[in-house]
Amino acid sequence: MSVADSQGLSLELERRFQAPPQRVFEAWTSASQLEQWFGPPGVRVESAQVDPATGGSFRICMLQAADGQRFEIRGTFLEIEVGRRLVFTWTVESPGSRVCNTRISVDFLPDGEGTHLRLLHELLVDEQSREEQRQLIECCLQQLGKFLG
Repeated sequence: MSVADSQGLSLELERRFQAPPQRVFEAWTSASQLEQWFGPPGVRVESAQVDPATGGSFRICMLQAADGQRFEIRGTFLEIEVGRRLVFTWTVESPGSRVCNTRISVDFLPDGEGTHLRLLHELLVDEQSREEQRQLIECCLQQLGKFLG
């Protein structure tokens, strides 16, 4: 879904996971867990650093296996409700591509014994950026599902 407004485009994604909200939340806020699931196939997380507090930051350094290209995703936590909600800035930097400075909100909603995850990615500058981010985040959510089992 794409919504255009005066602040750019947005992207909404929803997924259900067979794990409780606290477990899914921890997968997003633990560096050691991010290193195990984050990124699309063919990309390896070299390191992750996470300070899961309002005003804290995160940094994920990744390596693409096919060409050895390195890129980084980093941001600052704007809002944290433990086990329920994350809001953070999202900056992607890679050689040869535009820097993407956006905002992501993730809600972890109880759904039976699992979690209904709702993600809103805002401030995307154009359709190309929106599509690139959609592909990246969908791959990440797929990997997260495998990680959570």
